[in-house]
Formats: sequence, structure tokens, C-alpha cells
Amino acid sequence: MPEAVRITKRVVDTMSPGSTIWDRDLAGFGVRCQKRDKVYVLKTRVRGRQRWFTIGKHGAP
Repeated sequence: MPEAVRITKRVVDTMSPGSTIWDRDLAGFGVRCQKRDKVYVLKTRVRGRQRWFTIGKHGAP
């Protein structure tokens, strides 16, 4: 698992496609960079199974 960093706008803007960054202060919170969009995600366990929830796109109102 990659090293956790503090997620800031500068860090998100420099991400390359296919990468994921995890926040060091909030467990399970991260940003995934897809081909076109950067999306905020939450990874957690529900009834013992790992689940990924997409919160929203970077820059969306």
C-alpha cells in the first residue's frame, strides 16, 4: 500500500492516471485518478466485506 499523505489540491492536481492516494489523517479516505476524472473514495468494511464508495468528482460543486 502506498504511503499515506495529506490530501491537498496541489497533491490531487499532480496525480497521474491509475494512481490512488490515501489520506494520512482519515482512515479509508482517498483519491483515485482515472483516465478522465479524479474521484474521492471511501474504503471500508461492511459485514466483513471490503467496499469502495465513490463520494464525488474532484472540482464538482
